[in-house]
Amino acid sequence: MVNMENGIKIYVIDRPFYMAEERVLGLALRRHVLRNLEGTDYVLADCEEQAEGDDVCVIYTDMPLVTAESIQKAVKTVTAQRLGRIGLGRGYVKMGGYTEKQKYCVKEREFLSVSNANLLKIVYNEAVRRRNEELRLNGVIITGRAEIDFAAAAERGARIEGCSRIRGASTVKSGALIDNSDLTDSLIESGAGIVRSVVENSTVGAGVRIGPYIHLKNNVRIN
Repeated sequence: MVNMENGIKIYVIDRPFYMAEERVLGLALRRHVLRNLEGTDYVLADCEEQAEGDDVCVIYTDMPLVTAESIQKAVKTVTAQRLGRIGLGRGYVKMGGYTEKQKYCVKEREFLSVSNANLLKIVYNEAVRRRNEELRLNGVIITGRAEIDFAAAAERGARIEGCSRIRGASTVKSGALIDNSDLTDSLIESGAGIVRSVVENSTVGAGVRIGPYIHLKNNVRIN
């Protein structure tokens, strides 16, 4: 649980937004917002008018890079500079105890609001970086520009290299190697190796090596 500075209450405005349902690494942008705030006490609302009280943070479901830690940083800025309000792109932090009318805009990209394809690309690149860092901390070896969906799983000791893409409910077991290959909803068991190949809805058994230029699909299992 992240305890917010001064007991500030977070409101996530869940009104339909133009880009909020765009998907990045298997999740809609609005799901990224909610995932980033897991463990934090927040309120879903469908309009700004429902954000009650003086000390509040308001963000929106098209701000997918916001985290509890970045909100905490914004709250500390408001408190330290005794501002009445601090702008976060389209969102804001408001501290009702202060009388000053100042407004300070946070420029960190964590608070960007996605309204076009260029901003979506920024979000995509940051989501890839965060996902890969999360997996590395769990002992997965990632090199190059690999992209792994949030729904996919990779065990400690798995190696994912090059421009590999791991999509859907795929699982890469410990000791497996994925080298410049695409996986979708597939299981790669321990010690298997996939080189420059595509695997869809299939299973590659322990120790099996395939590739380059193999395409498995439609529930194939290779042992």
